[in-house]
Amino acid sequence: MTMRLPLAGEKTDTVAVLAHSTITGNHTEVFMQCIIDGCEKKIAYKNDKICQMHYFRRMRTGSFELKVKARAQSRVTPNGYRVVYNPNHPLARNDGCVFEHRIVAYEKYGDNTPPCELCGKATSWKPYYSHIDHIDSDRLNNCSSNLRMLCNSCNTNRDRPASHLSVACFSVTYWGETKTPEEWGRDDRISISGNTIRNRLKRGLSVEEAFFMKKITHKNK
Repeated sequence: MTMRLPLAGEKTDTVAVLAHSTITGNHTEVFMQCIIDGCEKKIAYKNDKICQMHYFRRMRTGSFELKVKARAQSRVTPNGYRVVYNPNHPLARNDGCVFEHRIVAYEKYGDNTPPCELCGKATSWKPYYSHIDHIDSDRLNNCSSNLRMLCNSCNTNRDRPASHLSVACFSVTYWGETKTPEEWGRDDRISISGNTIRNRLKRGLSVEEAFFMKKITHKNK
């Protein structure tokens, strides 16, 4: 038997009931069905004529309709980067999101990333291996011209002052450049280690002698 219950506030001369009947032997069990269209659950709240599921749904959302929460297409993370929901992008994370600056940089570089702009070290799209740096430090300025590829080390140290600018550091100026002995030792134009340069300068040798004088071992070889 199928009948409709009156809606709230609806005036009717006859009280109709939407019910199901189940016959078991000589016993017939009749129970009222939830009045929400498409729901066949048993009424749990007789005054509202609805099942428990729809009762709690209305209590939580104010409606009987099932509301599917839409995923935000774009949002800003707590540390200031914009992420975009793009699950089909090559750089998408497990949750389907991609940092907007990585999307822009990927369009610029493609799969083959350029070397680090500061030290020339090889880079990659692998997470935490390389980074897309915002040149002006504005994490929401994702213009292509404001982005550059840096290795992990250079990105970590980008805001630190140069070593030779530290008061506690020993700096050497040559060829119009100022660096620490250790930095000069890593210069391709110098074949002497930074520690040797430092020791020679402490002994009173000139910068040119510290840089280019042939190294003599304890056996004079």
